[in-house]
Amino acid sequence: MIYNSFQIELKEALKIYSSFAKTEEGRLKILNFEDFLPKEEIEKKHKFIKIFENFEDEYLYEISELKSNLIPLIEDPNYIFNEKELFDILRRIKYIEILKENLKKLKSPDLNNFILAIFDPILLSSYEELFSEDGLLKKDATENLKKLYKREKTLFSQIQKTLEKEIERYKNYLSEPTIMFKGERYCLPVKKSYQSKIEGVFWGISNSKETAFIEPTSLLNLNNLYRSVLSEIEVEKQKICTEITKKIKKNLEEILKSLDILYEIDYLNSLAKFKKNLKATLPEIVEAEDGINLVDCFHPILLWINKDNPSKIVPLNLGLRPPKKCLILTGPNGGGKTIALKTIGLMLSLGLMGFPLTAKDGTKIPLIEKLFISIGDSQNIEKGLSTFTSIISTLSFFLKNSNELSFCLIDEVGFGTNPDEGAALGISILKGLADKNSYIISTTHIDYIKFLSLEDDRFSNGSMAFDEKTGLPTFQFVKDIPGKSNAIAMAEKFGLPEEIIKKAKEYLNKNSAEIENLLEKLQKLIKEKNEELEELKKEKEKAKKLMEELEEEKSKEIEKLKVDFEKFKKEIWGRLNYEIEILRKEGFQIGKKKEEKLILNLTPKNPLEEKKEDVSPFQINSYVFHKNLKKSGILRRIDGKIGVVEIEGKKIWVNLNELENKIDEEKGAFVNFSLKEEEAKNSLNLIGKRVEEAQDEIDTFLDNSIKYGIKKVVIIHGHGTGRLRRGIREYLKNHPLVLRFGAEENNGATWVEIKNG
Repeated sequence: MIYNSFQIELKEALKIYSSFAKTEEGRLKILNFEDFLPKEEIEKKHKFIKIFENFEDEYLYEISELKSNLIPLIEDPNYIFNEKELFDILRRIKYIEILKENLKKLKSPDLNNFILAIFDPILLSSYEELFSEDGLLKKDATENLKKLYKREKTLFSQIQKTLEKEIERYKNYLSEPTIMFKGERYCLPVKKSYQSKIEGVFWGISNSKETAFIEPTSLLNLNNLYRSVLSEIEVEKQKICTEITKKIKKNLEEILKSLDILYEIDYLNSLAKFKKNLKATLPEIVEAEDGINLVDCFHPILLWINKDNPSKIVPLNLGLRPPKKCLILTGPNGGGKTIALKTIGLMLSLGLMGFPLTAKDGTKIPLIEKLFISIGDSQNIEKGLSTFTSIISTLSFFLKNSNELSFCLIDEVGFGTNPDEGAALGISILKGLADKNSYIISTTHIDYIKFLSLEDDRFSNGSMAFDEKTGLPTFQFVKDIPGKSNAIAMAEKFGLPEEIIKKAKEYLNKNSAEIENLLEKLQKLIKEKNEELEELKKEKEKAKKLMEELEEEKSKEIEKLKVDFEKFKKEIWGRLNYEIEILRKEGFQIGKKKEEKLILNLTPKNPLEEKKEDVSPFQINSYVFHKNLKKSGILRRIDGKIGVVEIEGKKIWVNLNELENKIDEEKGAFVNFSLKEEEAKNSLNLIGKRVEEAQDEIDTFLDNSIKYGIKKVVIIHGHGTGRLRRGIREYLKNHPLVLRFGAEENNGATWVEIKNG
């Protein structure tokens, strides 16, 4: 349901869509369409619109005329079409066949039902051959008609010869030496004064009263025969017309059904051609709770007017979704707020009607059920309502009927009365609609309403930008920032006298001026930040592109290296096999030694493999002393000339030359902490254990950790009900080996620091 659709000029927008229709019926279907469709029907319509973008539609306009041709038979079942009427009907029925073939060319299974339901014109196509290009029956349309025309030609020739003789005979009495046709009979033009000189039948007199038309007696019989054959020709033609009319009547119902299908095709085709011509998009239809998102959206009427130069129009980019379903739209006078409201209203209406939208891909339209519109002067003289009372009446209707599936577009809420009372009413109305969980976009110039979002999280701000340098609006939407009205600046720009402007600035309330200045600073700050973000975005894209190029180059180099290595390896092994074969043939012991040496020298090293270091004097998990730190620890990892030492529970990378093996003072031997994997681990998984079982395993685990110098461990217990976690931590509080403990990041495990043994 659309309330006040005229206020967004929906009919004017529909006229643009309808201009692409080829038939009057298709045009009217678009103009009279205002229903919101279910999502399934919208998606089905979108599918057909895509299909018809490439449909050859040049003959569709003829179809509308065909129904007009058939009206006499529709109104009177006994009506018989004449030659001209039948010619037009048969010609246009032929176009049904052409259009049907054009549908088949699209090769879409979704069109099969259309194609099968369309009348097959071949049943009538044979009759079209009976007509000539001038729309009349051919003289040889039937065998009988052919004979009659042959007789007519013979009789006319005889009449012509007879008249030529009579003209020569009476040439002195004739007004002019020619043949005349009066009363469907051939006669001579005789001067009135000589009328009595010629024997024959008088058929009339000229307008000048100077010439009498007389049929000579010699022509009476020929004229009678000629008149008779003409009558027979008409009877034969009527017979043919009756036969064709009956055939059309027999198929009339199918023809009319086919026309209805073709009108539907014209309707869908016109939407497809609108989409193609204006580079429109088919929006994504989403659930109401997913909100609205307009991407590079144009007012369709403005775009149509400026279709040759669309760059003159500034597109609207706007989004609104829960939890902030309410937008307060502010900005300068003449800055495009009302146009933005109308654009949003048209996008919602046309989108839910299944029409393509003048926007870009990514546009989303929510499945609402009611669109409430209050835009412009609503004064109603007939009902005795002022602008203010009329608006209040409208908003009262909105409050009574809105819900979570409603969308309210309100222009200048709180306008038309005392500003303070207007602000109070406006806030109350907007909050009332928000309580109904309705979507709301409302414009205002009232400061109190502008800052509603500061106290109510359901509301957000947005504004139409203003260029301080030019003193003109830019018509661009800026989200999250309330806008200045700039009324004085606009008045100055459009010619209000300087002294009036000066006084207006003096009269301006100090607080209002401060608020306006604050808004101005805020807008500038946002603009700067947006520019910085845009610049960062560009730099990020450049960096990403560079990384991709480097990765690609790296992959190419590695691949090349692999190929070169394989080639080199094949060459070396070829030489190697050759040398080995020679050595084997020699059969000497020295040859064997040489073979072994050659294999060692010629076997290639893979350049992609890391070079192995010399064997280290240290062993992993051995007890070592760090000479610089003056502390002992356990060597956990060796990597060439460096390694990882765990000292006091912390692991650090060191040079091996900074270490020395720790000697057990009692036994005088190196201490080696190489241990079984299950004993040396620094984590214990207790998931699924009972608290009592867990305590026993903790004791064993901590004893082993002390034994092998592990200072920090992790006990994994998971989340579960929390009983195991609480039992473990309670047990650790008083454990003699525990220095301190705490929760890991996700609370699914507990870390434990162990006291020095």
